[in-house]
Amino acid sequence: MTLEKPEIPPRIVVDAHQKIALQTLYSGVDYLRHPLTLPPGRSGAGLPDALLGRVAVVLAAIVTLARLKKYEASPAMHYDTPKQAHQVALRQWDVYQGLADKTDQIWLVQTAADLNQVLSTWQPDVPLNQRRQGFVLSLSGADPIFEPRQFEDWYARGVRCVGLAYTPTRYSGDCDARGDGLSQEGRELLDVLADYRIIVDLQRLSAKAAYEILDRYDGPLLVSHARLENRAQHSDAISRHMIQRLAERDGVAALRLIHLSDAVCSGNRRPPLRVIAEMVDRVCQWTGSSAHVAIGSDLASPSSLEDAPFDVDTTGDLWKLHQLLEGYGFSVEDVTAIMAGNLLRLLRRALP
Repeated sequence: MTLEKPEIPPRIVVDAHQKIALQTLYSGVDYLRHPLTLPPGRSGAGLPDALLGRVAVVLAAIVTLARLKKYEASPAMHYDTPKQAHQVALRQWDVYQGLADKTDQIWLVQTAADLNQVLSTWQPDVPLNQRRQGFVLSLSGADPIFEPRQFEDWYARGVRCVGLAYTPTRYSGDCDARGDGLSQEGRELLDVLADYRIIVDLQRLSAKAAYEILDRYDGPLLVSHARLENRAQHSDAISRHMIQRLAERDGVAALRLIHLSDAVCSGNRRPPLRVIAEMVDRVCQWTGSSAHVAIGSDLASPSSLEDAPFDVDTTGDLWKLHQLLEGYGFSVEDVTAIMAGNLLRLLRRALP
């Protein structure tokens, strides 16, 4: 039986990357509180404000980082061995499970039916206290997967998106290291992920690994919180050519809202939100379409507000991009695709 795809509710936001669990464990932030009740700079994300801002679905990241330096020792995110990586990931998974257990306004999305149920609560006639925010779990760094076939355990836990490396893993090199490509284990893992129709996230992979995935992986592809290549030459910046290749594969590049200052203005000033609209417009010009760009704010992050746009205090402000994009000449249909529809297209390809 094929589930009918409901119309996209008006002016919602689908966010491709938030580190909600890491923010909870590392910074002690309670996602169920309004973020503006917390100390300045502590959080850019909280459920009450997200519901007001119509953030309907979030790819909720489970982030694990190999401990590359002696001073890096946060049990919330760092590991030395695959066993420790697995334990770090499970602690973050527990956070998401706990949030969903505490309130029926958070829904762990594992199937297309779950997604449709969440979206149905964002129709105009549904009151705010009955709306739900859907979490789609995303594994950022694959070392918690002991070996490729063990991914079925993570699939059973709800993971529907996987990035093979955030720091170097035994599956792939990352953007900051030697530039190693995929290992043989990485290729085997890709084959397993294809069996489950998993979204593969190219964020922070080495260029060699990312291009190999673009060539060989048939499933849905994403860059979850992209920084566009510019004169600042950040190691994790994504090039015009890679975005064009991603578009050829019907993938999506979601643009981040943090760590922007050095890329778009001089000094240490926080940029205005309109620079995101300008970046969206640039990607659309590169690809000739509005179908391959989205938002991956990364506002739920231990350093979330240090250089986010000055007119963004929380994820509840993401709705402002609707009006900004319309001011750049995008049609209502294009804005809907950028703010929600493009990521929903990927999710519908991935969800059983």
